[in-house]
Amino acid sequence: MLTATTSSERGRELVRGAYDLHVHVAPDVMRRRITDLQLARRCWDVGLAGFVLKSHYVSTAERAAVVNEVLGGEVRVLGALTLNAAVGGMNPLAVEIAAREGARILWMPTLDALNHRAKHSELPEGATPPTWLALRQDLDAQGITVDAVPVLDDVGRPLPATREVLRLAARLLLGRAGSVRGWNLWIASARLIQLDEGEAPGNTGRSTSNDLPDGQDILLAR
Repeated sequence: MLTATTSSERGRELVRGAYDLHVHVAPDVMRRRITDLQLARRCWDVGLAGFVLKSHYVSTAERAAVVNEVLGGEVRVLGALTLNAAVGGMNPLAVEIAAREGARILWMPTLDALNHRAKHSELPEGATPPTWLALRQDLDAQGITVDAVPVLDDVGRPLPATREVLRLAARLLLGRAGSVRGWNLWIASARLIQLDEGEAPGNTGRSTSNDLPDGQDILLAR
């Protein structure tokens, strides 16, 4: 239970030197409270080592590189890519380019995941839609409608594009589950490795639970 609204010295000590792996900041399609540089300076003030820039729509590798140059290494900012429709969904080319630009975190589909859309697209009558849903509704009204991004086929096998993306993630990046059902991503990773008989040496699809909640992180660990 939260008992205080200010950080204690003990709390500050616990996170000193840590990375925040899930941060949404401005500039973004959605309004954010703080910018890349402002957050980096705040991390420096409180002793965090760095953070990952996450966007639902674009690669953040270039932004991370600019912030790192401005800061001169005081705080390390990592770029990421999320495999939503805006980057072509399960798009191996987008993964390869983001990695070459310096991205180090790969997120499976979030807002465009089949699981996410099935569970979060319907709102109670009179409810205000979250910003991401309002944006999608606006795009739909303009005729810019995109399908959800599939990861597995109808019988639970990883799609060819998923297999290629997982190979690239295992070789280049740290993969994370996004809003894909964690168990399904574990299956995709494990089957990929089984089918390829070790094409990605030393890499395993790994979960921390036999029944992961939605959005549980999955490591494709080297």
